[in-house]
Formats: sequence, C-alpha cells, structure tokens
Amino acid sequence: MVRVGPYELGATLGRGNYGLVKLAVNCDTGEQFAVKIVKKEVLHDDSQGNVDIKREIAIMKALDHHNIVALNDVLYSPKRVFLVMELVRGGELFESIVKNGRQSENVARQYFHQLIDAVHYCHHRGVYHRDLKPENLLLGENGELKITDFGFSAMKDYGSHLLKTNCGSPHYCAPEVWNGAQDSYDGRKNDAWSCGIILYVMLTGKQPFFDEDDDILLDKVNACVVDYPDYVSDSAKDLMQRLMQKDPKKRYSLSKVKRHPWFAIGYDAEKDALLKQQEGRRERKERERVK
Repeated sequence: MVRVGPYELGATLGRGNYGLVKLAVNCDTGEQFAVKIVKKEVLHDDSQGNVDIKREIAIMKALDHHNIVALNDVLYSPKRVFLVMELVRGGELFESIVKNGRQSENVARQYFHQLIDAVHYCHHRGVYHRDLKPENLLLGENGELKITDFGFSAMKDYGSHLLKTNCGSPHYCAPEVWNGAQDSYDGRKNDAWSCGIILYVMLTGKQPFFDEDDDILLDKVNACVVDYPDYVSDSAKDLMQRLMQKDPKKRYSLSKVKRHPWFAIGYDAEKDALLKQQEGRRERKERERVK
C-alpha cells in the first residue's frame, strides 16, 4: 500500500483527464476518498495541462454544492499532485444507462433537477463546466447526482460570459463551439445545450447526434434534426427542443428550464434561492420599464 500524508491509496477507480483516480483511506479517521493522481512530468510537458490542473483546483475550492463532488485536500510530492475528493459510490450515470437502458421520465426528472441546480449554481459563481456528459455525472447510493471533472472548466472573465477555447466532448458540445464562433460563445448556453443532450440520453438510452467521424457528427449537429421516440412525452420533447436549439440566443437559459412545466413536476421552486433572485431582477426591470 502506498501512503500519501494521512491517506493510504488502494484500488484504481477510474481515470480523469490528466491522471488515475484511486480509492484512498484516511488512516486517522478511516474515512474513504477518491484521489486523482497527476504526474508532474505530464504537467511540465503539457503547459496547457498545467494550467488546467491549477484551474480545476481553484474552481473546485470555490464551489460548495451538494450536487458537486467536493475537493477535500490537495497534496504534493516531488513527482505528483494528489487531489483528494469526495467518494461517490454509485458509479457513472453513463454506466447506469449502458447497464439498465433508458430511464423513466420520473427517474430522469429527479436526476435532471439535481443537474440543473448544480450547473445553475456554477454559473451563478461564474464557472462554466464545458464538459458535461453522463461520464462526468456520478450517482450516490441514495439517488443523488454529483458533477465531477472540472478539468475543462472556465471562469467568467471580467464580467463577461463569453469564452473562446474549443473544448469538451463533440457529442455533447454546442454547435457554436465547434463551428468556431467568431465573437466567442456564451459558456452558460453551451452548458445548457449539454444538459439537453444529457436529458435526451437519459430518456432514450442513445445520443441525438452520433457518428464516429467528427466532421459528419458536426454536420448532424448543425442540421439539428432530432428523432424523438413516440414514448417521450410532448412536454419532455418540448423542453429538449428548447435546449437543443442551434441558435444560442434562442436556447433556453437554466432559469427558464426551471420554469418549464416538465421540469416543474416535483420541483420545490420556493426553496430555490437563485430562481427567486432572478425572478426578482426580472420583476424590477418590468416595473422600471412600465415607469
């Protein structure tokens, strides 16, 4: 067994963007964690990777939400960086869909509530994930969903939501990102598109746009023609259509998602501080307009 500080490292759990993820036990408390291990030589050889890891650490330290995997500690050795994170035992949403197939609308809605809450919180904090996909959504033992892997994330720059870097997974990334938007792209609307794709995958067990060739895939994304199976309700279809809208200016924001009839089922909007805050701003603007 390898020991790093108070943590004893065990079995490999998976792989992140820049390193292995291993099970770890705090020898003082017995508590278990997931530890991402990044070799410093990789960071030295990849300057962008070095920036990505530093940004991921800074972003995860800044976030505190029950549907986001928590960063508990960061340790350094001469050759490695260790990110000690909350252990989520239920595996990836992707694995669950591969194993069990598509989800019922009630189950998908429960996960979608949590996904939208967490992403909306990130946006409120000026963070854009940019790589939302079922592989980066972990499931807890009690039905909770948690977002992980902020390696491709970005933070709001001097009050602007516009980003320039092309990143993320092509099957889940908004068309304006892959088309190389001339005037940059809105990180919030890119994440909203990804949420729409994830909802489609949960409800159908397949991707709305798929091809092994990235050029053909982008053609399909740009055509934005989606096949909705008959078993998908009209309300769920309407929400996905509003999220998978090619024009980002017409695409739903996450605050609008929260007010959609399909999403609203079982959602306690009265406890949503962010939604109340945005609705308050909208009401004030309306009053000012009337004056």
